[in-house]
Order: sequence, then structure tokens, then C-alpha cells
Amino acid sequence: MSKIKCVISYDGSGFAGYQIQPGKRTVQGEIEKVLTKIHKGKPVRIYASGRTDSGVHALGQVIHFETDNIMSAASWKQALNAMVPHDIFIKDAMRVPDTFHARFDVVEKEYHYVVSRSKEPDVFKRHYAYHFPYTLDVGRVQRACSCFEGTHDFTTFSSAKSTAKGSKERTLFEVSCEEHGNELIFIFRGGAVIFIIWYAFWLAHCWISGRVIWKREIYQIFFAKKGSSPGRQDCTTGGVIFVACRV
Repeated sequence: MSKIKCVISYDGSGFAGYQIQPGKRTVQGEIEKVLTKIHKGKPVRIYASGRTDSGVHALGQVIHFETDNIMSAASWKQALNAMVPHDIFIKDAMRVPDTFHARFDVVEKEYHYVVSRSKEPDVFKRHYAYHFPYTLDVGRVQRACSCFEGTHDFTTFSSAKSTAKGSKERTLFEVSCEEHGNELIFIFRGGAVIFIIWYAFWLAHCWISGRVIWKREIYQIFFAKKGSSPGRQDCTTGGVIFVACRV
């Protein structure tokens, strides 16, 4: 048996998320169906660096699977791309040591949250940017970003139903906001943060709506309260992109 690592991208618009769900179309489900066909009906399980929710896109998701097929890495890329649906693309494939694991070897993840500030919505970008056509103090938002860099307790952003054990303290290496024409791109880069995606949603929505800008409010609202999620219901996945994963 050998282990194959793949870097994949996908348009999350047509998926119920990455992880397999009964009766729903998922990224994992589509890739595993293709691998089962290649292995003549033998089920093959893939493992990812992390899960993405419904509507979240990926440019650099990392997966791995085990196989007894002797195809070269280049042939794996070609074979998979010939069979996966058009909203999934295998960017790279390579053989890796048996000790490699796409989830447990993660060193860093990067998410972007795209906000469109055009006066009128662009129907062709509705799945790829959150539309916010209102006045915004971009400089103030950019200055607020640095308050969130560093190590924090993410208990507030974990689900009440979560079965995860141990500390929920995680580190954000970078929190920034860049202006590109009519778009703002929020950049969140951190370690293997399982709560970072909700964190990104909440911060971006707070900032663009003019809320939670001052440092004292930031720590009071985000890091002082335990056991509750402050804004999951207010968030949209439109514009969220899992950009890269370093393993």
C-alpha cells in the first residue's frame, strides 16, 4: 500500500460541505465515488486537512488516501481530473511517506473572506463575495485587525454540541484586511484552528457593520464569554475561501 497526497480546489456553491452527509452532495463523497470506481468497486476513504461548510470554497485543500494501485503521481492527477465533477479540480498529486496525515500534520491554514462594496450587487459574484454597499471606514477596520493576532481561547466559537476534548486555545498568525478596488479581502492565517472559519465570519460581519472596533470591546465580547456562540446565525458563507494549508 502507498499513500497519495493531493492538493485540491473546489467551488463550494453546489456542495452541502466537504464532509460526507447522507443524501447530500459533498466534496468527500464525490471524490470517494471516483476512487471506488478506479479501485474496481473497493471503497477508498480520503482524509482532509479540515472540513468546509456548505458554500465555502477551497483553493488549497489537502487530502490523502491509501491505495494499492501502482499509478504514478502524475497519472493519479490525470485520472482523478478526468472523472471528478467540473466543480472539483486536483491541482497536484504526490506520493508521501506512510507517516503523513493530511489532518494531523497541518501547520497552518489560511482563509479569506471577500466583501464586495459595489453599489449594486453582481449576480455573478453572489456565491463568491458578501455584498455590503454601505459607507465603511476601511482604515479603522484595518487598524482593528491587529487586536486579534496572537493566542486566544476560542471556546466562544465552538459548538455547544462539540465533543472535542482539551483546550480550545489557538493562535492566529495574521489577521488583516486588504482593499482591492471595490473589494475588501479579510485574511485569517493561523494554526490548525477548527473554529477559525466562524471566527472569520463573525469578525468580518462585526467590522463591516461598524461594531466591535475598540480593543476593550473586542476582548469583552470575543474572549470573556464562555460557552456561547456570539454570531453564528448572522453569518453567511458567501465569499469564504479556504486558500491554503501548509503541512
